[in-house]
Amino acid sequence: MSKPNPPAPEPGLPSTPSAAWIVGRLALVLVAVGGLGARLYWQPAAKAPAPAPVASTVAAPAPPVVVVAPPAKKPRVKPGPLVGPPRPVYLEPDKAKIAAAEALLDAVTRERAMAEARAVDTETDLVRATNRARQAERTFLARGDRTAELQERLTLASQRGGFLKSERDQIKSELATLANIPRPKGKTLIAKNPVSLPVDTTEVHFELRRDRIAHLDLDRLIDLVKADAKLRLRLHGSPKPINSVVGPVGPFALRYQMGPDMDTSINSMLENRGVTFLLQGWEVVPEGDVRGETYPTTRHPASGYARVISRHSPEAAVITMWVYPDSFQLYRTLRDELQAHGFMVAARPLPEGLAIRGSPSGSVSAGQ
Repeated sequence: MSKPNPPAPEPGLPSTPSAAWIVGRLALVLVAVGGLGARLYWQPAAKAPAPAPVASTVAAPAPPVVVVAPPAKKPRVKPGPLVGPPRPVYLEPDKAKIAAAEALLDAVTRERAMAEARAVDTETDLVRATNRARQAERTFLARGDRTAELQERLTLASQRGGFLKSERDQIKSELATLANIPRPKGKTLIAKNPVSLPVDTTEVHFELRRDRIAHLDLDRLIDLVKADAKLRLRLHGSPKPINSVVGPVGPFALRYQMGPDMDTSINSMLENRGVTFLLQGWEVVPEGDVRGETYPTTRHPASGYARVISRHSPEAAVITMWVYPDSFQLYRTLRDELQAHGFMVAARPLPEGLAIRGSPSGSVSAGQ
């Protein structure tokens, strides 16, 4: 809104603004400050009475008067309470629902923990199952090798069983023959001296240890060695050394070693003959620590010692005794008895802890 300019002073009048102009300016100021939206009404100024003549020769017209209407009064409204943002509504918590939600959360947490534990257990079981499967595979492969070994042992056992059966039949026939032969009369040795002679007859072996005497059936063990070596040579078919154990026969088994004869193997190969195998050595393996019979037990005719002695005659057999240091007195007693019956007795002393051994290069027993 443009501001009204003050009326220019008429010539011949003082330059002081008129009262009407001052009132108009005051009204405009009030409207601008109060912001009350006062409306200005411009009306033509009422014709005022003619002023008194001024000492002037020319009468000037009076300036228009601006009348400002006062602003309309608004009705007074009683101020009410201040209206702000809505206040939050406080709801009473539902304790039952909260408890149910907490119980549900606990149940879900427990189920999750149980599921994680089951997952760990399942992974552990999987690892164990994998290890068991690998172990089963190794066991299966080992059993395959074990089956072949058992089959070989079964064949050896069958072969040995046939050999023992034939030997049993032979012993029965020999016993029947010996039963019909009259027992020779024993003769007393006239001169007992330490002179000994090499033995070239059948040897009957006994072990004397801890004042006990045990029969060592070395002939039967050697026969088992022959049968076992033949079977192993047929199975392997290669001229490699053989190390094996046969028996037991009574309280003793026999560990032996057999190898090719290197002196004749080249000539045999040139002549397209088989390689000759020789027994390189053997060692007696006892089956138990307590073995054999005491001296009072040997006095009975049904004892093992008495039955072995009764199967041999003094003319065809020599008694070889392997004597340990704790049984020399027993040896002397048995030697005197056997010599009284006409037997030749050979002694082989052994230190304690040394096994009974033999080899082709060993010495022949010498009997008295």
